[in-house]
Order: sequence, then structure tokens, then C-alpha cells
Amino acid sequence: MPNIPFHRYICIILVLIIPTGKSFSQSIPDSLRKKLEHAAVYDRPEILNLVAKNMVYEYPAEALKYAKQALQESDHLGNSNQYVKALLLIGDSHFYLEEFEKAEENYLRALDLSQELEKQDLIAHSNYYLGYLYDTKNDGEKAGQYYEIAIAMYDSLNRKDMVAELSYLYADMLTKKADNYLAKNHFDNALKIYLNSGRQNDAAETLNSMGLLFYNMGNYEKAIEYYNRSRELMQKIGNKTGVAQALNNLGILYQNSGNIEEALNHYQESLRLDDEHNDKPGIAGTFNNIGLIYAVKGDNNKAIDYYEKSLALYEELDNKSGIATVLNNLGESFMDLGETDVASVMLKKAITIELEIEDKHGVAFAYATMSEIYLQAGNLELSRQYNDSSLAICAERNIPEVTLAVYENYYKISKAAGDYKNALQYFAQKTALKDSVFNKNLLKQLSEVKAQYELEQKEQEIALLNSTNQISQLDLKNKQDVVYRQRLVLIIVLGAFLAILAALFFLYRQTREKRAAFKSLDEKNRELLKNREELIIAKDKAEESDRLKSTFLANMSHELRTPLNGILGFTEVLRTEIYDEVYREMADIVHTSGTRLLDTLNSIIDLSIIESSRMDIDHQKIKLDEFVDEAITLFRASAFKKDLLLTGETESDFDYIISDRKVLANLINNLIDNAIKYTGDGSVQVKAIVVPENESYQLKISVTDTGIGIDNERLKHIFDKFRQGSEGHDRQFEGAGLGLTICKKYVELLKGRIIATSESNKGSEFRIEIPVKVSGSVSHNQPDADNIKTELPLNRHEAPRVLIVENDDINLKHLVYILKSWCTLKTAKNGDEAIGHALKNKFDIILMDINLGAGPNGMQTAKRIRLIEGFADIPIVAVTANAMKGHREEFLANGCTHYLSKPFSANQLKNIIVDAVA
Repeated sequence: MPNIPFHRYICIILVLIIPTGKSFSQSIPDSLRKKLEHAAVYDRPEILNLVAKNMVYEYPAEALKYAKQALQESDHLGNSNQYVKALLLIGDSHFYLEEFEKAEENYLRALDLSQELEKQDLIAHSNYYLGYLYDTKNDGEKAGQYYEIAIAMYDSLNRKDMVAELSYLYADMLTKKADNYLAKNHFDNALKIYLNSGRQNDAAETLNSMGLLFYNMGNYEKAIEYYNRSRELMQKIGNKTGVAQALNNLGILYQNSGNIEEALNHYQESLRLDDEHNDKPGIAGTFNNIGLIYAVKGDNNKAIDYYEKSLALYEELDNKSGIATVLNNLGESFMDLGETDVASVMLKKAITIELEIEDKHGVAFAYATMSEIYLQAGNLELSRQYNDSSLAICAERNIPEVTLAVYENYYKISKAAGDYKNALQYFAQKTALKDSVFNKNLLKQLSEVKAQYELEQKEQEIALLNSTNQISQLDLKNKQDVVYRQRLVLIIVLGAFLAILAALFFLYRQTREKRAAFKSLDEKNRELLKNREELIIAKDKAEESDRLKSTFLANMSHELRTPLNGILGFTEVLRTEIYDEVYREMADIVHTSGTRLLDTLNSIIDLSIIESSRMDIDHQKIKLDEFVDEAITLFRASAFKKDLLLTGETESDFDYIISDRKVLANLINNLIDNAIKYTGDGSVQVKAIVVPENESYQLKISVTDTGIGIDNERLKHIFDKFRQGSEGHDRQFEGAGLGLTICKKYVELLKGRIIATSESNKGSEFRIEIPVKVSGSVSHNQPDADNIKTELPLNRHEAPRVLIVENDDINLKHLVYILKSWCTLKTAKNGDEAIGHALKNKFDIILMDINLGAGPNGMQTAKRIRLIEGFADIPIVAVTANAMKGHREEFLANGCTHYLSKPFSANQLKNIIVDAVA
């Protein structure tokens, strides 16, 4: 309904007509009992049907017995009229027993038989009952067909009372389907009959329903007119309940149109009348609506007082729908007062009731409100959970107004969490939905205008045909040709005038609607421009956040790798040159700790690169057996220290697989490292096989250990970030908890999957399945630099001349220490000093740090050195702690020929020098 505030439920009070053809007395008159006892055989079917008719509403099962007996006896006597009536009553009995299929079967049999007998009244009754049945089953299309036939037949039989009753029922059904203009036509028909026949109470109730119709159409002016007419008629006939209901509904209209004080006056007058005749449902609804008024005015304490009065009455009446409505409103007011705990309790009670009565719409509203409460309290996780639940219901039931609120909550949640990217997406979704709802409403309004025009055209045609028919009858009766011609001309002229008038009215109305639509579209365009600006700001914030994250990671990587180079470099030297076992063990510990810190850093960087979708796949040929042997060799020493049996096994019909060597190596190394870490004794087994699958091939790798295993609860979270087999202050194993997370990301990057199975204290198995291509031909692969054992073909007389440019004293000493025994060295701490050395000396190779502090950086220095005579082709190695994605490519494109990231080993440094000067 239009303009009802989000999460605020208004109690709209309606008066509905109960169709007389479907309502029955709740007891059997003694006169009928006596008649049945003394009835003649031929009279029994009719009396049995009367008994069934009087019982069917309250005692349908008993009525069914009488109707079946009437059917049997009328069949025996050949009384077709009573036979059809018995069929209708049997159908009614099943209807009130909610056995709709059996009811339909008997109604259809009655219709067929009455058509065969050409009994017009029974045909009309059968169509009426079928229409009401399908209306109850919410099959509007079938219900409408039968209602229209029944109305036409009752009209032909001059049964105006039934025409009015059916027109009202049909209009009520059309209102629910939002077929507003056709509904108005049938309400008008019913109203006209009620007024002409003096049924003023029914007329007042119809006026009330027409007020609701215009309320749903958003035409508040017309709705107020009809509610006032209903109120005046109710006052005239002394129906105070009806007056109170009309006043209440008028209050709702004034409230939605923004006239709060007028709405409150109407509610209070309605409450006074309800109190006079103790109408508890009316009082409860009005209390709730008055509470809404004070909530809108910002006086939530007073609103709560009225809500609590309403709640007490609804609980007394055991009206669960009313209870849930008021609890939702209480939750809203307590939330506005900042009492989120109380609001949460109210809303949870409302949700419980709404789930019980299957009010999914109310549940969706309540979940969205709960999300807002937890958002205000700063509990983003619970806020998101309730919002997810609300969205699920909205998607199932198509509730756009709640979906808008859900997207607004997601926007605020993401914004509060600093997730500007998702905030931007939800803001865009909310805007798109608002536009969709606006366009849909506009289309609906245009369709209704078109339908009204077509309806008016049909009415004019019918009026013209009726007029012509009347004139023809006069002509046949009175033989007055002149009068006939005069009236015929007059009707034609009048019809033409009315047609022109209708066309002009339609054009005027269409023009007014178009102006209103264009005005609304202009307002929407302004709003869209404003939203676009907000989206651009949110997008800029998201991009800035992403840039700051990348900058932070790059800086942290550089600042950690630089000192790590000194730590790992000098401990590597100490391990080879210290012979005292105690000090050598200390050096080993320092080196191991530094390596562990480097592994953690690399894991964080890798995870960041994968999650930002900036990692590219580098396909190359890999010899599977050698690849697995390299991994086994890398961890053989670790396994030997723990006395573990480490074995590898491969099976493939092809010489090579084609995939990303680095990613696969990181995958298998992480899994083997994990297996050794969590295995105290026993073995670690690695298997790799290539199998055909759907015209392609799968690489299947398994790493199985006999370690501590993982229980089912922890197994669920094994691939989560920063989760380990043991956690907290008493954890048994070190590590950042990123290894398996990165493994899963790597596998997803290669379009594969990873599966973990484990049993506590019995070991674990990790299986990887990755799609690969295969090859039978040999392709040269560059081996890892750290594994090359090149003997330098250089002696002291052929020592390469090396310029070291490094501004960090520790790293400079490390480089000098490694190279001093077999190279001729010059050192520089900044770019200007390096350029000075190049101007005076010849060098075979330059080791260039990138971050040199003040003055030119490493790339700028390299470019300037290239301009010096004789240095255009000199190898320049970028020796740097800048190891993020894209750095290598950047340095090689800006004057450097080789790249070596810190920290590095002595062998890596020597090998790159040999490769560069060869």
C-alpha cells in the first residue's frame, strides 16, 4: 500500500459483505425436523435439502449426510430440480470441510445437469458457487469467468439482489489482483443496486471498500470522498461500528498524505466510538495507529504506551497477526530510543509469531529491522546475517520495498566495514531497483489509463445498442415512424457528442498523466545524477583503499626483505665458517628463524596477489617425475631430522605436463611442509598421476601423512585464513596459518579443486585435482637459480670488475663479503657516486639497489649510466627488496638486464653474475 513507512504497520479496518448465498443458519429449526418426520415421499428431497442448507456452515459433515440422502431420494423419484440442489449442497459441504477438489467435482456436475435441463436459476447458482470456489483458491482467472456468467444470468432473471452480491464479491477479488478500474465498475454496479433497494448498510460497506480501492490506487482525494460517504451513511442508519471503521481508515489516509494532526483527530474519534460499544478488535487497531502517529512525531515513549495497550488487547483476543504487527512497531520505537536490546527482544518475538502464521512479508520486514539494530550496535556480522535472511525471503516472495531497505543495510554494513567496493555495488543495486519499481509503477498507471479508456468505449457501445433497441421496440409498438426518426437522429447526435466529449476527456487526462510522468522522470533524473556523484565518490574511495593496500604491502615487503637479506646472508656465512658446535647451532637457529619469517612474508604477499586477481598463469612444460623428485629432495633433510620416511611416486604416459611450474611448486611444497610439520613419527607419501578425463587430462596429486590428524570440527575451517590445527596460547605448532589458504587459492587459480580427509590421531590426506595439457616432446626449462652448482670459470687474474651500488650498510657489507675473494669491487652508496665511478672506471657488471634514498633512484641511475660511453650493453642487475608483482618487469624495462630479489643466497648471487658476464 502506498506510503506506509518502512517497518511501521498500520491496522486498516475493513467491513466485508458475507455473501447471503453462502451463509447459512447455525441450527435446524424444529419446524423442519417435524416436517421431515411427517413428510410424504415426494416432499422429502426438498426438506432434506433445506435441513442440509441450514447445517452446512457450522456442521458441514452432518449436512453432507442429509444432502447425500436428498440426492439418493430425488434420483429415485426423478426430481431433477432437487437432484441438482443436492449436488450443490454436497459441494458446499465439501467446501466448508476444505475438500475443494470434491466440492469442484459436485459443482461441475450440477452445472452440467442444470444446463442439460435448461434450468436458468440453477445454472446461475452453479456458476456462482464455482466462481466463489475458485476465488477462495486464488484462481482469479477461472473465478472471474464464472462470476461474469453468474452476474449476467442473475441479471436476466431480474435477481438484482444476487447481481449486487456477486458484483461486490467480484470487485473485491479484482481489488486484490490490482485490476482497479474493472473493480470500480463492479463496485458501482453493486452500490447502485443497494441504494435503489434501500439496503443502506450494504451500500455503506461498499462505499468503504471503494475507499480502500482508491487508497490502493494512490488517489487519496477519491479515497477520502468514499470513506466520508460511508461514514455519513453509517451515521444515518446508526451503525457506530461502521462509523468508527470509516474514521480509522480516514485517519490512515491523512497520515499517509502527511496531515498528522488530522489523522490523530480521526483516530481519537474512532476510538471513542469503539469504546462506546466495546469493539475490542477496533480498539486494538486504533491504539496501534495512534502509536504510529506519535512515533512519526518523534514521541516514541508515548507511542510505546499506545502500542502496549494495543498488544494487551490483541493478546486477549489471541489475534496473532495483530500481536506480530504491534511487536514490530514496538521494536521500531525502542530502536529509535537507542534501547536496542529491548527492540531485539520485541522483534524476535514478532519473528517467531510470523513464522508460525507463515507471514513471510512480516518476517522479511522484521529481519531487515534486526539488521539495522545490530548495525547501530556495531555488530556487523549479526547485522549481515539478518540482512541475508531478509534478502532470501524477498527473493522468494518478490517484495521490492523490503529489498530496497536490505540493499541500504548492505551498503551501510559494507561502508562501516571499510569495504567500499561492495558498498559501491550495493548502492548501485539499490538505485537500479528503485528505478525498476518506478518504471513498473509508471507502466501500470499507463495501462490502467488505457484500460479505463477501453472500458468507457465499451460502455458507450452498449449504451448506444440499448438505446437503438428501445427505439426499435417503440417503432414496432406505436408505428410512429416520424418519432422514431427524430429520436434516432437525436441519439446519434448525442452519441457522437458524447464520443467527442469522451475523446477530449481522455486526451486531457492522458496529457495530465504524461506531464505528471515527465515531472516524475525529471525528478528521478536529478536523483540519478546525485546518486551518480555519490557512486563516483564511493568508487574513488574504493580505488584509493585498494591503492593504499598495495602500497602498504609493497612498503612492508621492502622494509622486511632488506634487513632479512642481512640476517640470512651473514648467518649463511657464519654457518659455513664457524666450527664451534654451540655457536654454529646458534647460527642455524637464526637462519631457520629468518627463513621462517621470509616464508610468512611470501605467503602474505602471494595471498594478497591472488585475492586481488592480479596473478597471471605462466604455462610451461614440466617433467612430472623430476618435478616431484625436486620437491622430495627439498624436504628430505626436514624429514630426516624427525626420522620420517618421505617417499614420492609418479605415474604418467606422457613426457611432460603443461601448467604453471611456480604455482604447482608452491602447492606441493606447502602440502609436504604441512605434512612434515604435523607428523611426529611414521611417513609422508607423495603421489602424482595423470589420467584422461572427458577428452582432456587431470593431474592428481596426493600428500598423505601419519600425523596427528584433524577432527571434524576443525576440518571445516582448514582452508580459512590464519586457522591452524592448534590455536591459542597453548598451540603446539608455529606458523601464520596461511599455507592451506594459499593452496586453495592456487588450486582455484588453476581451475581445479582440493579435498582434505582426516581422522584425529590417524593422519591426513590432501588431494589436488587440476586440469592440465600433456606433451610428448622435450622443451628446455630454466632450472631454479638456487639449485645451480656452477663452478665459476674465473680466477683472480680474470676476476670480474663489479660495481656495487647499495645504500644499506649491512647489505653492502654482505655483498662485499661474498664477492671480495673472486671479484674486483667498487662500492657506491648513492646514484651520484655510482655515476662518478662509471665515468672513471670500466666494469663488467653493476649490482644496483633500487631504493637509494636521496638523489636519483636505481632505475634513474641505470638510465644515466647507459649514456656513458662503453656502458650501453653492460649488465646491470636490479638487487632489490621490491618483490611485488610487476616490479621485475618494471626494472627490466628501465635500464636493468637482470633481477635478483632480497633476501638471496650466496649461490644465487654468484650464479647471476656468471650468467651476466658469460
